[in-house]
Amino acid sequence: MKKSQLLVLLMPAAALLLTSCSSKKAQEESSSLSSAQEDSTHPDNSRAVSGPIQLTFLSSAGYELPYCLYLPENMEEGVSYPLVLFLHGAGERGSDNLSQTNDTGIIPYITDSAFYAQNPSIILVPQCPEEEQWVNTPWTDGSYSIDEVPVSDSLAAVTELLSEIMTEYPADPSRVYGAGVSMGGYGTWDMLLRSPDTFAAAVILCGAGDPSMADAVKDIPVWLFHGSLDEEVPPSGSRDMAEALIQAGAADVRYREYADYGHWIWLSAYEEPGLLAWLFSQERG
Repeated sequence: MKKSQLLVLLMPAAALLLTSCSSKKAQEESSSLSSAQEDSTHPDNSRAVSGPIQLTFLSSAGYELPYCLYLPENMEEGVSYPLVLFLHGAGERGSDNLSQTNDTGIIPYITDSAFYAQNPSIILVPQCPEEEQWVNTPWTDGSYSIDEVPVSDSLAAVTELLSEIMTEYPADPSRVYGAGVSMGGYGTWDMLLRSPDTFAAAVILCGAGDPSMADAVKDIPVWLFHGSLDEEVPPSGSRDMAEALIQAGAADVRYREYADYGHWIWLSAYEEPGLLAWLFSQERG
């Protein structure tokens, strides 16, 4: 096993941790894909992104979940693609089925034309309804116990939707990546902890999870970000998980905490040098 290491980077530098560092594939989808495929303005049309395709998933429990889907315009036969699941924060809840793709999240970065040309992927972006949460625990409390917090209706639907998307599209099961911010940071941790065999890596901003379950996810590379002055989700949420993973023997845990930053860290975090290359290089053994 590789020696455990936790990268702890702060702005400016300060002492913190001294550890080593059935989807509705409706006619609207078909028409959207057809029109996108007819666009010949891209130098390499097989690598150009199509989306967001706006759809609604009806779970087996009857739960309706809006979601956006991005696909390579011309998916090559016999080729499987990485799949990125992004869970948004509280401010993007609703039913417009679009705001969850804004720049508070990772979507604008991984759909950037230059990046996507080199890293075509299937991107799934569900939207949590108003007044609901991905994880039913108070954000200001930080770490929580999965044994005391049952999976939410919305996250249960996301889990079912993810499985269906992986069946219906040529997703590479060894390269499924989780990403989430704030409320979605909680959601991403919750999905990793409940389904540890699904994900190859995760990028989690200002979230929190259940440190007592760290052993279940110690083999999943994670890159965590938090602001030291965050009053919405306490930085202890990320610190607790990072420390617990190191104690469990995790080989790749990276944590950057921004000194003098509050909750709004995403525009800095997603521009972290090497972050996206690191994420898309991960693969389950």
